[in-house]
Formats: sequence, C-alpha cells, structure tokens
Amino acid sequence: TNSLLSAAEKLFPNEIFISLHVMLIRRVMNLETDKGFREVIIEKLSSAEFRKLNEADKRNIITTVVNLFLSSYIKGELNIIPLLAELMDLALAEKSPIRNGIISGPFFTNYVVFNLYVDQLKKAESFIKKFGSILDPGSKDYTINLAMAHLSFKKKEYAKAQKFLSQVMPDTPQRFLGVKNLLLKIYFEKNDLELVNGVIDS
Repeated sequence: TNSLLSAAEKLFPNEIFISLHVMLIRRVMNLETDKGFREVIIEKLSSAEFRKLNEADKRNIITTVVNLFLSSYIKGELNIIPLLAELMDLALAEKSPIRNGIISGPFFTNYVVFNLYVDQLKKAESFIKKFGSILDPGSKDYTINLAMAHLSFKKKEYAKAQKFLSQVMPDTPQRFLGVKNLLLKIYFEKNDLELVNGVIDS
C-alpha cells in the first residue's frame, strides 16, 4: 500500500488533491505519525492550490480532516485544540459545515468551544450572533443556549451560564453528559459543593 501511495505522489507531484489524499490515507492506516502531519495539513488546506479545487472535493477533504482531528480531541489530546480552532475557520470559509442553508449543530458547538478554549471570546460571540439564525429550527434553541452557556462560563458569568444551561434539554446521552459536565464546572466555580455532589450522584 505504501509503495502505491509513493508512486501516486511521484506521478502527480504538483496535484494537491492527490497529495492530501495520500497524506490522509497514510495517517488513517498509521503509516505516518502525527509529528508535523497536522501542521502540514493545515498549511495545504490554507493554500491557493486547495482553494482552486471544486466545492465537493474541498468539502469532502475538510470533513475528513475535521473528523480525524476530532478523534484525537475525543481521546483527550487537548493540545490539538488550537489547530482545531484554525481548521474550523478554514471549514467555515469554504462553507463546508453549511448544507442547504443550514449550519451543522455539532460544528456550531465545537466552533464556539474551541475558540473559547484559545481565548477568542469576541470571535465566538460574533459567530453565535452571525450563524445562530441558520441553525436547524429543530435544534436551534438547544444549540444556541448551550453555546451561550459556554460563553458566559468563560466570561465568569456563572449565574448567566447556569440560566442558559437550564434551558437546554439534552435528548441524547452524549448531550446529557456535556450539560452535566458544564453544570459541574459552574457549581465548582461558585463553590456550591453540595450541588457539585448532587451532579456527581446524578
């Protein structure tokens, strides 16, 4: 497999479409380590050559890279968050998370959370105001209230964060855990130790 990938690179040395796919295949198959890989991928996605690709190819490549980076984040690699925040901006510039005029709810939440992590509060707040209106109506209230809860928490406005969070009705186990986790942080910062224990017990 590796020899075939190398042959493809040699045959098409200046084709960014081929180059990106070869890199991604090698990484997914563990033929390449993360050392330098992430930075190179971001650099290629930021290039003028990448922007010349057709919309479908750009969308598919960005989606693959986002999922690859997110898998590392889910495994606990917090050092990847700055790159994820940068990648989210690239995805947004190419409108990858927007389908039929509707922005992806998970992308919306991740964009806010990752930018808050790297202290880009104004960018996160501006994003909520600009793109909140094109969320899926079925999950719009949930997604915006959760995003505002994260933003308020980052601003140390714990009462406001708790109020936003009280309006979030999680409908999946993953969302339930996300809400409980943020609620736990709020109670801890407010020094409400009894409530902290209550959340842990629940």
